[in-house]
Amino acid sequence: LKMVGGAWNGRPPSPWVDHYVDMLRAVSEHVQKKAPGTPVITSEDVLVNHYWFAQHPRLPQGFKGIGLHAYANESSSGPEVVAPYADSEWARPFQLVDRDRAFATAIDRLKRHTRKHTGVEPEVWITEWGFKVDGRFAGGRVTEELVAAFLPRAYVMAEAAGVKVLCWFSMQDANDGAYGLIDRAGRQRPAFRTYVAMSRVVGDLRLTRRLSPGGQ
Repeated sequence: LKMVGGAWNGRPPSPWVDHYVDMLRAVSEHVQKKAPGTPVITSEDVLVNHYWFAQHPRLPQGFKGIGLHAYANESSSGPEVVAPYADSEWARPFQLVDRDRAFATAIDRLKRHTRKHTGVEPEVWITEWGFKVDGRFAGGRVTEELVAAFLPRAYVMAEAAGVKVLCWFSMQDANDGAYGLIDRAGRQRPAFRTYVAMSRVVGDLRLTRRLSPGGQ
């Protein structure tokens, strides 16, 4: 965006979107020659930009999926509620989420939009998701204990929504602040222990069928 210009939300005219898709196409063609079948995904933290990518006429044939960041914000009550609203002005002409702002509806809408314009059933890779200790959410201050509660809920919801990969941000605190499962001094936060417990309990399990909604 800084190099070639445009809007942060991809709204035309945004030359950076064209440039990004051209780079994705060049990389995809090279990768497919060297290692056919390797998944190629878009990568952008802003949800609405994936809508512009999906309908871009030069999106490569090797396109396989979507890499995005699923951070909530101060108006969110937890991982179940995404940052955008159904009528967010900056997302127009797209509606990114249902009126309840549910995470599951955001993923469903993104998948349906991508299928419509590409004919591909996209994989969704959440390459970053987490909560900052002492940050804010709709209920007040984010505590270490609250992050530990949010983490397994995020993973269960992502699985239920058909997300292929969820990478938690982050393992240890760094320049971005207190997002880590481990703080700068090496102390394991409650979220670290939650992550370990969750992995031991459900790490080897695979979804066989859904009981809700509608038995699907």
